Amino acid sequence: MNGEGREVGRHASHASAVVTRDAISLFCQPMSRKRRTVADEPFLLVRTSTADLGAGGVVASHVHDWHQLVHVRSGLMTVRTGAGSWIAPPTWAIWIPAGTDHGIRFTGASALRTCYGGATPARYF
Repeated sequence: MNGEGREVGRHASHASAVVTRDAISLFCQPMSRKRRTVADEPFLLVRTSTADLGAGGVVASHVHDWHQLVHVRSGLMTVRTGAGSWIAPPTWAIWIPAGTDHGIRFTGASALRTCYGGATPARYF
């Protein structure tokens, strides 16, 4: 590649043929080392969280103002709400709307992964 993102090479039948194709510039951006706080939440659209829990782990019943998409990479989880209970293996995720009282119980060692979306931008999910 030359400095303009173009590939320069030789073709078998031409001694000095130039082959060009579009290139995408990739820039490495360092992640912010700033820890987010509750004060940052009004400015965020999405946030994530992870936790590795031992067998029998529990997230007590709670409510928050964020929509939540929750899944486990390993183990098994049971999400309980006033409307019912759902069991999800690692290939499934459960959507919990903002304002829903919910708790989670884990069977086996579990790797919890969750993505939160602000209550107003639900149309983006």
